[in-house]
This record gives sequence, C-alpha cells and structure tokens, in this order.
Amino acid sequence: MRFNPPFCRILNLKRRLKGFSLTEGAIVLGVIGIVLGAIWTAAGNVSQNNKVAVTVSQITSMSQGLKALYAPRGQIDSTAGSAITPLLINFGLIPSTMQMIAGAPYHAWGGSFAAYAINAKTFRLSFYSLPTSACIKLETAVASVTGTAAPIGVGSWYTSPPVNGQPGTPYGASSYDALPLASGKAFSPAEAQNLCGGSQTPGDPAVSGSVSAEFDFGIQ
Repeated sequence: MRFNPPFCRILNLKRRLKGFSLTEGAIVLGVIGIVLGAIWTAAGNVSQNNKVAVTVSQITSMSQGLKALYAPRGQIDSTAGSAITPLLINFGLIPSTMQMIAGAPYHAWGGSFAAYAINAKTFRLSFYSLPTSACIKLETAVASVTGTAAPIGVGSWYTSPPVNGQPGTPYGASSYDALPLASGKAFSPAEAQNLCGGSQTPGDPAVSGSVSAEFDFGIQ
C-alpha cells in the first residue's frame, strides 16, 4: 500500500479544488453577468416608466391650467405659432416636478419643453430631444388619457443627424407627422412607433434618436 504523506494529500486536494473552482468560477461569472444584465434592463424600464408617469401628470396639469385660463376668453389671444411658454411660467402653471434651468423648463429626459399657440382654439405642448423609446411610451400613455385632459392630436418632429459637429435640423414640412385623435379611437404603440420615427419616406437620413413628442389640446 502506497503511503502519501499528509502534505501530499493536501496538495492533491488543492489541485483538484483549484480545477473545479476555475470551471465553477466561469459558470458563476456567466450567471452573475446574466442576472446583472436583467437587473440593469429592468431598472432602466422602471426608470423610464416613472418618467413617463411623471410627464403625463405634468401634461395633464399644464393642459388643464391653460384651458382654465383660455376658456373664459373663448380664444387664445396669441399669434398662431407663437410661444406661450412664458405665459405658463408667469401664471405658475409649470409643475414643480419640471426642472427649471436659466428660467426655462426641461422635461424628465433632460430636453427642453415649450408650448405654442396653434390657432385661436388650439395649443401644443412640445417635449424635445427624447429617446425614441421614450417618445413611443409617452405618446401611447398621453393618447390614452380620457376626459377633459384628453389631447385632440399627437405628433412628432424628427431631427436629422449632426453634420460636421453641427446640430441636426428638422427635415422640413415632411418631418412632422401628426395623428388626430378621434373620439374613441384606439391609439396603439405601433402608431406611436410610426410617429416617433418609423414613418420616414425612403431617402430620408436615418433618425439619430432625437425626436420630439407633441400634444395638441383644444381650449374647450
């Protein structure tokens, strides 16, 4: 019978354990990577959903505030196409959840916000520089709002990719897509996808990921 000194048995055991630990370590690292990836994705979705919920609340608050302001007058006393963001600020209609930078409001994704008079009866709330995924979720959520806070239309501007380090510019008249919301009309994520970058005509430059979500409201 061959005698193995204790230290030899310990050395052999360490070698066997070392072999197993490398294999197991690779498996464990792989599993950890998958789990962390899933957690990261889930956290990103939760964060985006929270931003959408906050923004829907902001839109509801601002649209109802403007309606209350304009309804007694029967019209929007601003030139069509002119900005009414200062009016929102002056009358305290910008929600406290919106960040103000240098006196201008910014939305939850860090881009700028503006409001415009479209005509004597309609105004628009615009959220610029949104990720495409955020635009889709936001437009789908806002289009599902009912009652007095419901929009009468949704739309989106596309911005062309930067050229030689200069910011991109809108494509022109065809760059804005809008969808009127008829009473009771279903608005699906597929329609939002179409508005937020999926409906470009062949030959248009690729969307750089910078789009705006825009919502139209009637004053009555």
